[in-house]
Amino acid sequence: MKIMMIGGTRFIRPHVVRALVKSGHQITVFHRGQSSADLPPGVERIAGDRRELPKFTDQFKRISPEVVIDMIAYAEEDALSLLRSVKGLVKRVVIVSSADVYRAYDRWRKVYGGPLELVPLTEDAPLRDVLSITTRRFSWKRRS
Repeated sequence: MKIMMIGGTRFIRPHVVRALVKSGHQITVFHRGQSSADLPPGVERIAGDRRELPKFTDQFKRISPEVVIDMIAYAEEDALSLLRSVKGLVKRVVIVSSADVYRAYDRWRKVYGGPLELVPLTEDAPLRDVLSITTRRFSWKRRS
């Protein structure tokens, strides 16, 4: 499968790229070009700023990924910009983020009130039950 990853050279992302390549997928990484992770041979790279994704639509068409995995969406607008940039080009978009999951974030923003959760947070830390961004389901047909 042809997969394009937004962000793929820092933190856990190179490990994800290597696992996808090992599973037989053809990977393209879109990143700022500021780091040079040790990625497997054959991984294509596109250097660019995610805030300017629409400028890369022609390159995305050339690659023709079936799936886009966004590993660095920090805000709703990041996700929406990606969706606008690949609409009609891909079958699926996966947006991975844990920045806004735990209740500590809400308490800090005084949604719940009360003290901030103690850190470090663990996988067992209470999850949020009030979301800060709207969860949306997008659907579109792929262009021929």
